[in-house]
Amino acid sequence: KPFRIGEISRVISGCAQNLLAVCGFVVFFTVLQTTLRTCLSSFAETVPHAVWGLFSGLIEITSGLAAAAGDGSLPFLTVSAFIVGWAGSCVHLQVMYFAAESGLRMRRYFLEKLLCGGLTALFAYFAAILFR
Repeated sequence: KPFRIGEISRVISGCAQNLLAVCGFVVFFTVLQTTLRTCLSSFAETVPHAVWGLFSGLIEITSGLAAAAGDGSLPFLTVSAFIVGWAGSCVHLQVMYFAAESGLRMRRYFLEKLLCGGLTALFAYFAAILFR
């Protein structure tokens, strides 16, 4: 099929739409996580950073990793590893958004990501013990 110059504008506008969708998910979930932290501020201050990081990471990966950031101890490392393996609900909804457009099925996706998070945390835990 020969290349048509009109395709460039279609490709660029499609890329811009996808970029806006991803940014929209990130902004929404960051605001949600920040709002929850503000509403639960008295509770959040009594909970260890690793636990709050885990809660935040279930929602949005970057905010969760920032909240879990600590002294490099084993709980912080394990929680951070889980968050990276899980990837956050924000990422999962982005995946679902693009998968729906392509017709991919998401039947076992969440269970597999939960397993990935658990295995990542487990491997990080044992690696930290082994290499300390």
